[in-house]
Amino acid sequence: MEWSFRAAAELVTRIYAGVAGAVFLVSGLLYLCLGHWQVTHLDFWRIYDVCLNRSWLESALLKYNGHSHFFPSQLWLADLRFCHGNMELLFVAGLVLLGLTVAGLIVVVWGDAQIGLSSKILATFVIIAANFWMGRATTTASGGFNCCYSLTLGGVVLAFLGLRLLPASAHPVGLTCGIVIAAVVSSFSFATGLALWPTLLFLGYCMRFRLHRLVVLGLAGIVTAAVFVSLPSREASGGLMLGPDVAAAFIKLPGLLCRLIGSPIAHVVGAWFDDKTARELIDASGFSLYIGALGAALSGLIVFNCLRQRNLGRSSVELTGSALVTFNLIALSLIVLGRSQRMFSIPAETMAPRYLFWSSLLWAGILVVMIAQAETIHWLRAPTWVVILAAPIVLFPSHFKEGLRWRYIRCRSDSGAIALLNGVQDSERAQFLAPYTDIVYRVGGQMRARRLDFFAPGYQEWIGRSAADLFGDREAPRACTWHCRVDKTVTAHDGIAARLFGIAPRGENTRAELFVVLDPNGVVRGLARACSTSALLNTVLYLNRAPNTTLTGYVRSYDPALQYTLRCVEDGKLSTGTTRLPATMPRQ
Repeated sequence: MEWSFRAAAELVTRIYAGVAGAVFLVSGLLYLCLGHWQVTHLDFWRIYDVCLNRSWLESALLKYNGHSHFFPSQLWLADLRFCHGNMELLFVAGLVLLGLTVAGLIVVVWGDAQIGLSSKILATFVIIAANFWMGRATTTASGGFNCCYSLTLGGVVLAFLGLRLLPASAHPVGLTCGIVIAAVVSSFSFATGLALWPTLLFLGYCMRFRLHRLVVLGLAGIVTAAVFVSLPSREASGGLMLGPDVAAAFIKLPGLLCRLIGSPIAHVVGAWFDDKTARELIDASGFSLYIGALGAALSGLIVFNCLRQRNLGRSSVELTGSALVTFNLIALSLIVLGRSQRMFSIPAETMAPRYLFWSSLLWAGILVVMIAQAETIHWLRAPTWVVILAAPIVLFPSHFKEGLRWRYIRCRSDSGAIALLNGVQDSERAQFLAPYTDIVYRVGGQMRARRLDFFAPGYQEWIGRSAADLFGDREAPRACTWHCRVDKTVTAHDGIAARLFGIAPRGENTRAELFVVLDPNGVVRGLARACSTSALLNTVLYLNRAPNTTLTGYVRSYDPALQYTLRCVEDGKLSTGTTRLPATMPRQ
């Protein structure tokens, strides 16, 4: 009876963990596909400011905000040169790199004969949940950022795999060169990749590598660090700011590290409460500090155990978990040292979502090590399994809320892009693309001239041309009934422009996304874009809380005395249905 109960419990555990992993994988991919950046955004306006005005080599060698992006920059430089800066291609590239990295970790787990089937399924869930949790969407929803982070992590995973294979390899020299190459790629994809070198030395020592192998890795790391430091930088980085009281400053650094480590748990727990309570929990309370101290203690215990036993080669799962813990602990320490100036002045910086990419992997590594240890330490199995089986329930509110938030961000970024397409300076909408609107306007002008990104189709050249010349007699027999209003007047290149805001009536077919605004003579005076979510996806993924079907557009050289009409464009055809715009001047 006891055996039957245990067998049934393991079967339920396997099914539950397998289904939970599949749900996180599928929902994470859908949330990312529906909520990723489709247009140039955030720091990429500054990066493209360099790329459009310097040579390929100069742009690739330059450090941005203290990071070298040499290898991922090859992707976006090639995209700018050959594919008109298509952000969708970068998103696909980043998603593929992330998927390959996750697949590599899962292959290592399933290739370990030291752990049972239930442990493998639980470890697989942990890896999937950590990588596709939407709390990391600040990096994974951006094609460019995801290329940087996933290339860094991909190099880390390849180096770990090489370490695992090295003791039994028939070609140790070639495999060692492969490990060094993977570490170089990681280091020059993102600055946190430099943490891989001390991690490799630590793991090599714990795997009882011979001294000459450790010397080779150490020398390669020193050369890489020297080259990294010598690279030119676009701007001065914040660096370590200790202030007049050096001792007091150093005392604060462990606290910053603990807050970084505890930030994923704070974000997850905060999602269970209202926004005000969540902000207090994330930014103001000591919750992240205390939970981070627990994470740091567990990480320290894992590191100490590795040093004490020096038998990491026994289990590839334990090696992978220990490697993730060590690497991310060093990486977060580098972040604290490199960003201490900003963190001292803005304590909430430690909770910034961009750091969740690494801190979430630290917790994943801790759980993977606990799964491996539970195979031999039987009393550890029950608490470890309980924590992991509770994780899907605990994680889902933050996963859902972030998925919904990024759907809103995508719609807002589309409204910022349509403002630039119309050639207007609408700071409210431009801030949806980046907080530094001056760079957005300047670089946007260069992108317009070179027809890059959302300028590539040439829609901006429709303005001022007759609809008859653009579409001829090609018409789509469909309605175009929107409830529109003139929302605000803004500055354009040729005078005053009016910003439009529209809502589709209930039941309207909203598949069309692009619209033109015509004056009484049939001349295109502006462009508009709609953002909508299908009813099925809205119900299943967003619980009917996704943005309503809305439209944002502009009318150039706006004259309130004229009667403008709105018509949608679909498959190169102009709709027969029209929407009349109100002929009134908006209130200022």
